[in-house]
Amino acid sequence: MPPFKDLSGQTFGYLYVIEPTPKRQGSSRIFRCRCLNCGKIVELPSRTIAHSQQVSCGCIKNRNLTTKPIADKLGLVDGTNVSRISSGKAPRNNTTGVRGVSCRKDGKYIAYIYFKGERYHLYCGTDKNKAIAARKEAEQRLFGEFLTWYKSQKDSQK
Repeated sequence: MPPFKDLSGQTFGYLYVIEPTPKRQGSSRIFRCRCLNCGKIVELPSRTIAHSQQVSCGCIKNRNLTTKPIADKLGLVDGTNVSRISSGKAPRNNTTGVRGVSCRKDGKYIAYIYFKGERYHLYCGTDKNKAIAARKEAEQRLFGEFLTWYKSQKDSQK
């Protein structure tokens, strides 16, 4: 049996290889990995990791890493999904019809926004219009400047 290649400390897609385990799957050593997308720890065979057959713990499906870097493929810039913030369309499972505004079981509306990998709480109360206004103001303040910067970066690369 050939000596095993230690993949510890390397990153493959969203998988950061922590350490080898004593386990094996056929001739392949099993490694403990952390998903950089969600933080989950998984154990995978070295051949699956090294050949990019799996790019995350399973939280990201159907991503092809051979053509572009994963951040480009996902539209991620500095922890922000550009296509998502550009659309402003509410997800299918949204009950209020406004992205970033939800209604809790106790009847209170919550307004929040994700930006650069962080979640910001904007409003919590019984007034839906205040929640919507808080979300819209945060979108203009955060997304507006960011999208202007992003467009200027894209234009300068042409």
